[in-house]
Amino acid sequence: MEAGTHLRKLLARADAMAMLGVLAIQESRQGSGQTVPRPRANFAHIIHSLKRPEEVRTLRRIYGPALVVLGAYSPRPTRLKSLAREIADSRASNQSGDFLTRAEQLLRKDEQELGQEYGQNVADTFPLADIVIETSSRSAMLESVQRAIDLFFGNIFETPNRDEQGMYLADGAAFRSASLARQVGAAICRTDGSLVALGTNEVPKSGGGAYWCNDGNDHRDFRLGYDSSGRMRENVLTEILGKLQSGGWLSDSRKSQPIKQLVVEAVRTGQLPSASPPILKSAQFLGTIDYVRAVHAEMAAITDAARHGISTNGCILYTTTFPCHDCAKHIIAAG
Repeated sequence: MEAGTHLRKLLARADAMAMLGVLAIQESRQGSGQTVPRPRANFAHIIHSLKRPEEVRTLRRIYGPALVVLGAYSPRPTRLKSLAREIADSRASNQSGDFLTRAEQLLRKDEQELGQEYGQNVADTFPLADIVIETSSRSAMLESVQRAIDLFFGNIFETPNRDEQGMYLADGAAFRSASLARQVGAAICRTDGSLVALGTNEVPKSGGGAYWCNDGNDHRDFRLGYDSSGRMRENVLTEILGKLQSGGWLSDSRKSQPIKQLVVEAVRTGQLPSASPPILKSAQFLGTIDYVRAVHAEMAAITDAARHGISTNGCILYTTTFPCHDCAKHIIAAG
C-alpha cells in the first residue's frame, strides 16, 4: 500500500497503478505474436486490485464495455478477523486476537488513507463496481458468481432482487439533487420490496418536500451561487485566524498577510501558487454539517413518509453513501 501511494504521489497521478496494469496487458498482447497489439480472442486479463476511483474511470475510458469491475463483499467484522488471522499465520502465531489492532489499522488505511492525497481509497472505489460478489460464505459466493456470469452473458430472466431494486431507486433519486457538494439519494422500502418514500439531499421548500427543477421561487444553493455550509466554515476559520493573528500566535511570515488570503491558502484546492494541497485539506472541521441548508437524502425520505402518514417501522432504507451521524440517529429512531 505504501509503495502504491508513493508511486501515485511521485507521478502526481491517482491512476498510476492502473496504468501499470494497462502496460502489462499491452506487453502481453505484443508477446502473443501479433503485429499490432489488439485484444486476444477468448482471453481475459484480470487486474487485482483497484484502490482508487480514478483507476476505475481510466480503465473504463480505455476499455469501454470490455471492462467488468467486480467488488468482493463480506461484512467488516469478518474481514477484520480474517486479516488478523493472516497476520498471525505470517508470524507463526496461534493468537490471532493479538493482531486485531494491527488488522484494524490496515483496514482503515485500505478504506481511506486520511491525509494522503494519493493514498488508498477503497471506500470510494467499491461503489463503482459493476457487479458485487457476496463472499461471506462459500455457498453465497458460488451463487453470487453464477448470477454475475448469467447477467454478463445477457440472461434476460435474471431480474433484480429486492436490495438491487432498492439501490436502483436510491441511485435514481440522487439525480434530483443540485447540491453544490454532492448528489445523494435514499429510498425506503418495505420488506416485500415495495416503495415507501424517496429522498435526495436538497434545500427544503415551504409547504414540505424539496424543490423540483420547475418550481417557482427556487432557492436552492446553486441559485444563490455558493454553498452556505462552506461559506460558514470559512467565516469561522477567518474569525479564528484573526484572533490568532492579533494575539501574536502566527509565524512572522504569516502575521502580516491578509486573513482572507490565509483562509484561501488553507482550505481551497487549486488556488495555491504551488502544487501543494491546502494544509487543512481533509481536516475534520471541514466535514462538519451543522450549517448545511439541504436536508440529507435519508432524512428527506423519512420526513416525506411522515408527511404522507406512512409508517417506516420495520422498513429498509437504501442510500448511495454512508449516513452521517445525524441521519444515522434518525434512521434508528424511525425504526
